Amino acid sequence: GGAWLVSHGLLNLTHRGGHADPAPLTPGVACDVELTLALTAHRFGAGSRIALALSESPWPLVWPSPATPTLAFDLGPDSRLGLPVRLKETAPFTLSIPERLSPPPPGAPRPTTDLDPVEPGLYRLVLDPPPAVSEIAATGADFTRSRLEVSEIREGDPNSGIWRHRAASAWRRGDWDCAVEAEAELTSTEARFHLTERLVARLDGEVIFERESRAVIDRDLI
Repeated sequence: GGAWLVSHGLLNLTHRGGHADPAPLTPGVACDVELTLALTAHRFGAGSRIALALSESPWPLVWPSPATPTLAFDLGPDSRLGLPVRLKETAPFTLSIPERLSPPPPGAPRPTTDLDPVEPGLYRLVLDPPPAVSEIAATGADFTRSRLEVSEIREGDPNSGIWRHRAASAWRRGDWDCAVEAEAELTSTEARFHLTERLVARLDGEVIFERESRAVIDRDLI
């Protein structure tokens, strides 16, 4: 009864002919599209079913288009999902890249996502994991990392998206205490992105450096 995201792929359809020369689509005119999925490996159990999900804007993985499109797909004989199959091993085989699995430590809180709107039509996703604390063995300093990411959008309004991210690092040893915080906020209109960035450095809790910059970036078919 479980479901797993095995792989995914993203493509701005204005880049369907290549990234060097993006071109807008013409409503009602069909075009051929080839979408490459991320390389991965997965062993499907007997009786498993493979599903392909298509979305015009999988927010918050990608920023939505200035206008919400309506896409139609021709699922005829020319539509194919190609999956490479690795032959069954006849003898033990060791991959050149070691297999890595990093399970959370015992008792660590599991991440949860609330998909319900915070108010009618307004959706907000918050990633606020607990700070990660470690020790730098060479110096004996305590190192703390934390992050906060907030993605917000209003249903039916692709230009209402707001993305905020804050990352902080702190180093402490004895009476020495310093920290760096970086923040960014991204919004958009139909024609432009608006990006605000802020950097703050602290020593013993006092601000010793601070800088903020703002940029306006043409969307250029994004």
